Amino acid sequence: MFYNKGWHTSGTEKIKLCLSTYVDRYISLVRPRNPTVAAQILKIVGDLGDRVSFRAVWLEARKRGILSRDRAVRSYLDLLLAAGSLSVKCVRTKAPYPKEVYRVTGRKPVVFAGLQCLQHHGLTWESKGNDLQPIASDLEGVMRGHIFQLGARRIVMAGLEDCLIHELGEDAKKGTGYTELVAAMLATKSVDLPYMLRRADQRGLGKTVRFLLKRLEGLFASKPDVEDLVTFVSVRERFLRIMRNYASHGVDELIEEDGRGTLGLKIVRSLSDDDILAAAGKQSGARG
Repeated sequence: MFYNKGWHTSGTEKIKLCLSTYVDRYISLVRPRNPTVAAQILKIVGDLGDRVSFRAVWLEARKRGILSRDRAVRSYLDLLLAAGSLSVKCVRTKAPYPKEVYRVTGRKPVVFAGLQCLQHHGLTWESKGNDLQPIASDLEGVMRGHIFQLGARRIVMAGLEDCLIHELGEDAKKGTGYTELVAAMLATKSVDLPYMLRRADQRGLGKTVRFLLKRLEGLFASKPDVEDLVTFVSVRERFLRIMRNYASHGVDELIEEDGRGTLGLKIVRSLSDDDILAAAGKQSGARG
């Protein structure tokens, strides 16, 4: 593989690259909450009835050996509430404060994607106004998300991988032009590659995402044939570090699989190397 090859960079640039790689590795190793546990929490609420207090859920989770810490149970309940899988209301009791009771809604969970979400994942591009878009998801997608306060409402912001796949799909269907943005993020930021490729297969974008990654490999593995050499060297170093990270975990081989679905493939094929480099340079800060 070409990942061990390198180009000469200054000491300051090396420090910046090492720091960005450390952050990417740390973020990629943070384990999301377990969707199986989330399903068990939903089952507890359903089993206990329509007027289930937090304490009752917590004690039952401990009894069943699912979770023991109250904060862990609370974090699952909060995500399920924000995604619409649970609802909560306050009821009056003899205690000084009202009691919150939960019930299962039976609705499909919803997460939100859009450029505003990607900005929270490190996107440096500006978005115009509120472009948050609700998308139907599942417990795995919800557990990879983060709670975001939208006015008086709490929503689940989709994880990085689901946001990127969403933008590829939107460009293929509506011509948003954000495929370049996705290429820029993949060139400069680590993702959970097995998860992203699996979700891409489910959305009919499997071949497209793999081809995009191969385009990036081809661009940065070859001798530069681009106008902006400074940006090329800067982004190349960062991308190769990301690929070494994938290779160290043995997941880079997944890129060579066939994948399912060609939605958006023509758009990826139409991108020039200079288009990709310009977007990646803007994302990394190497180009204004």
